[in-house]
Amino acid sequence: MKASRIVLIIVLAALIFLFIGWIRLPDMIANSLSKKTQVSVEIDDLSIRPSLIELYKLNVGNPPKYKLPKSLSVDTIKIYAPLTRYFDQNVVIEEIRLNKVYLGLEFDKKGNKKGNWSIIMKNYDEATNAGVKKEKTEKSVLIKKLILTNISVDLAYRDTGEVQHLKPIDHIEFTNVTSEGGIPTDQITNLIMQQMLKEVFSLENLENMVEGFLQSPQQGVQNLLSPFKNLLP
Repeated sequence: MKASRIVLIIVLAALIFLFIGWIRLPDMIANSLSKKTQVSVEIDDLSIRPSLIELYKLNVGNPPKYKLPKSLSVDTIKIYAPLTRYFDQNVVIEEIRLNKVYLGLEFDKKGNKKGNWSIIMKNYDEATNAGVKKEKTEKSVLIKKLILTNISVDLAYRDTGEVQHLKPIDHIEFTNVTSEGGIPTDQITNLIMQQMLKEVFSLENLENMVEGFLQSPQQGVQNLLSPFKNLLP
């Protein structure tokens, strides 16, 4: 009888521990992203199913001194892939969908190559490169289809406070996006940011910001953004 009570207590304690961990999981992911980007990150909720991970209400803040209230927000992120694939050496994601995306691009001033996203990407690149060296992983990631819908973009200048609301973008789609080296979650995040920024820069002719990235001394940043070179005059 005592043994059964002990087992019951252990089971209840384990369930409580798992429940508390589950509730805190969105905050844990947000805190990890915040440490790597060095800006505030919030995630309202998270849902995990056997073949689908959903994140709700992602909000990414801005570096200090920048005036836009946020650099990025996404209403929903859906990642379609069996959970077992994340343990593979070559991780294959069937599809990722981002809906209702807001992108805030803020330069120090017109004609200046430094902006909020150059700082965010530099911070993230340095953090993930350090993680790659520590983990010594050679995993690869393939995203078969990456889809962004309902995209709004603000273009701002820190010195004047001027903000332009650019024409909304209904739909952006990429196929067979790949990355090698690093933790799969970092690779997936990098790929999404890389492709999103690349396409928006191309559509809005924001070459100045691309030049700022390409002049970064970090090799990782140059590797990440090397596709932008064909956008330069």
